[in-house]
Amino acid sequence: MKRLVSLLLSIFFCLIFSACSNEEKVSGLIWKENSVQKLLDSKNLDGGFTYFKTERPISIYETRYAIELFKEANQKLPREKELKSYMRGLQLENIKILSENDLLNLKYIIDISDMLQLDFDQKFKESVIENLLTLKIGNGMYAFSPNDSLLDIISTTELVVECLNKIQYSFDTVPLSKSIIDILEKEKIEKINTKFKPTLYNSALNILHNINYKDIEELHSIKKIKNTLTSQKMIVPISRVELYNVIAISKMNNLLKIENHIQPEFKQYLESIRLKDGGFNFLTDDLSDLQATLEINRIYKDVKFLEEILQYTKKFQKDSGGFSVRSIVKNSNTLPTILGYKILNNLGYDDLESFKKYLNDHKKDLNWKNVYQIVDISKEMNYKPIIPEYNEWNIDLLYKLVLTEATESEKELINKELKESSKEFWTKKDVEETFLITKAKNNSLLNIEYKVEDIKYWALSSQNNDGGFSTKGNDSDLIETYFYLQILKELDIEPNNKESIAKYIFSLRVPSGGYTFQKGGNASLQATYYSIESLKLLNITE
Repeated sequence: MKRLVSLLLSIFFCLIFSACSNEEKVSGLIWKENSVQKLLDSKNLDGGFTYFKTERPISIYETRYAIELFKEANQKLPREKELKSYMRGLQLENIKILSENDLLNLKYIIDISDMLQLDFDQKFKESVIENLLTLKIGNGMYAFSPNDSLLDIISTTELVVECLNKIQYSFDTVPLSKSIIDILEKEKIEKINTKFKPTLYNSALNILHNINYKDIEELHSIKKIKNTLTSQKMIVPISRVELYNVIAISKMNNLLKIENHIQPEFKQYLESIRLKDGGFNFLTDDLSDLQATLEINRIYKDVKFLEEILQYTKKFQKDSGGFSVRSIVKNSNTLPTILGYKILNNLGYDDLESFKKYLNDHKKDLNWKNVYQIVDISKEMNYKPIIPEYNEWNIDLLYKLVLTEATESEKELINKELKESSKEFWTKKDVEETFLITKAKNNSLLNIEYKVEDIKYWALSSQNNDGGFSTKGNDSDLIETYFYLQILKELDIEPNNKESIAKYIFSLRVPSGGYTFQKGGNASLQATYYSIESLKLLNITE
């Protein structure tokens, strides 16, 4: 009986172990797919890389309109929990409103918090109110200066009122309503020299709506506007910039409960200016603008293209839930490009033809460090930088040396530098230089002597409790960890406790793809490269 129980327990634990092992394999495959996709999504127009899209800073503007686009499409917002946490943190930051840009950012923070149904922190509300009230001018309106133009005063007032309205701050609206009514009834907007008068009328109307003015449609000016809007069709703009007015007219129609009549010609015009990513931009053809796309979609709904723009927008969402800047990068940086293609190669994604094309287009940008990295991918890629002979010490000269391309005078320069900086060069040079010097010495390219035991002791004693390495302090550095492992390999020395080194590196893995430099951070292209290469030095492949 005991044997039977023992056998059953043994089978049970084997099944559990097998299940856990399979789960880890599946998790690893998903991570690999995510990492490859993250890189491919980050490829620039010239075929190179700069960084992961998610490495870009969060844009409050992009985040605000991305959320609203998801709501418009009745789709669940990804990473909503993380975004709520991020927004709570923003509410704790100091508020300073010194410009219209500051005011817009504050409005976006309030808008996002409102859309996420977050409670406003009491100190945040008090700070918002205190800052906004400093913009108040004598007639109930708001401005950065009493001397601002009427156009600027109306725009600033609209933003302030919307902010105060959303944080539920009650204030005397009588002076403000009188000022807006005076502007409308005396047709002051007509006297402003601007092509965007409908936008100003919409702002004035929006202010009255937000302060709950009851008799909007009784005003003579509003009756006149309503008659005009009711009788006219949706105009076909001459230029995309005029769409600002079209959107303003559409918003006024909604406020005054007038139906938007969309003509076939207008639909055709919108289709003619739609961008490749499915969205719209009033100013450029490079990339859609989320606000413009949202506003046009409210006039002319198209589920198919809304889905396309959302799929593209998701690529810019960071792990914190916010969305990064969506601008297109046209010119890549050479080193991140090489690292990016090396990562793809290590993860089993063959894109060498694209890599060769990029290198052929950017030969003049290469240095010796770049060539060293390229040779590591393929010995067939034979590139040489167009760089004059070096006459002073630098890291690129060391890469040239280990590639056996250094001239005799350059070798003499390096040997002289090392003799003058004492025998224990590793205490004077950074860890990358130390690796290259060690490699060059191993290949009989340098006339220097050192005791292997001394450098071995120095390298092994630089390992921290978490498994990683660093030259200074107890906080491990991923890039330094990589170069310490390279040094140990050159010296044919086994690292201590390889399992703890691997554990340190795996602790930096981001489930959505890639690695980060610090636990809990966003994935970084460079961190991903150095993590994968470090694991390879430990004979661990992804």
